[in-house]
Amino acid sequence: MQKKFKAVENENAVNKIYQKANYVFDTKFLHNGRQFPVKQAEINGKAEELRVLNLSELQVGEDLFKYGFAPGVTRDNARFIVHMTVPKKHSDLETVFRLTENPIFQSTWSSSLVKLDNNATHNNKTFGLILDVPQSNISEAFFKNSNSGTEKGLETFQYFLFGSRTFQENGITYDVRHFVKNNFVKEMAQKGYDLSDMEYAILSQYLFNKKFISQLRNDVQIGEKIIKVQDLTDALENPVIHYLKAVILILKLSLLIPR
Repeated sequence: MQKKFKAVENENAVNKIYQKANYVFDTKFLHNGRQFPVKQAEINGKAEELRVLNLSELQVGEDLFKYGFAPGVTRDNARFIVHMTVPKKHSDLETVFRLTENPIFQSTWSSSLVKLDNNATHNNKTFGLILDVPQSNISEAFFKNSNSGTEKGLETFQYFLFGSRTFQENGITYDVRHFVKNNFVKEMAQKGYDLSDMEYAILSQYLFNKKFISQLRNDVQIGEKIIKVQDLTDALENPVIHYLKAVILILKLSLLIPR
């Protein structure tokens, strides 16, 4: 395993990762659902109490802080990274738990970024598990289904991280690997910030230490440039970036990028 990682351990490789990184912020609930409302349910003929938070039943603009979310999260701006699976297939769930219990396991996940008004999922499945994924672990994000299939090894990880992937639709060729990055850079340019690859890499390191957008409270200085925090958050929340159907997650990337 150590021999395989040598290709991405040097400084140039890490800088390359930062320069090509995608920013996809999701919503964290901080107390593992312990503050969700309790509902009665019958499971296999037995009455059970479950903690359930149905976003569609909440008021527009209602702050979800009381349910364990960060301040400012509402039903309309909450978004979750979900790995879709089949609830009745125990083998699928066991695989999920097995591959997430230890970061040593190689695991390339095909997941979806969903929110209340945009809940299209990978393969249109209806059941999934919410993943708590660091920013640095997101390798690829695109608005069409994209997946690693049955390949879960380091070679697949390297391909999604560094490989050239394109998609054509209506005469337009999209750079799949950098769809989110390219839209973010374009959005920032419209706000007056022309980011070089190295400046983008420095910004990546800063953003990777943030778990959610509400943690961005101060302007960011990169060299001689000062990025206004409102401009940065607006660009990160741009619908073009976040209306993604499928997100590819590389759960091992945090082992490669020093914290």
